[in-house]
Amino acid sequence: VYRQLGLYDEAEALLAKALARREAAAVADDAVADTVSELAEVAREKGDYQRAETLHRRALDLRRRRHGDRHDTVASS
Repeated sequence: VYRQLGLYDEAEALLAKALARREAAAVADDAVADTVSELAEVAREKGDYQRAETLHRRALDLRRRRHGDRHDTVASS
């Protein structure tokens, strides 16, 4: 919701907390990848394209490790 409202700093803070909790709880890579992708979109919308690319690549790597290169989730990442 914060992201849709343009409140990118607030969105980023909440997503960072969610990511830390998911990583600490060893939640499935898909949930972590989804959160990383959301953080990437916030970075992109803030104009931080280098950070957005880095985060998107991390999400892609997580999805590749979990599903392999030929899965739909990987293709859309």
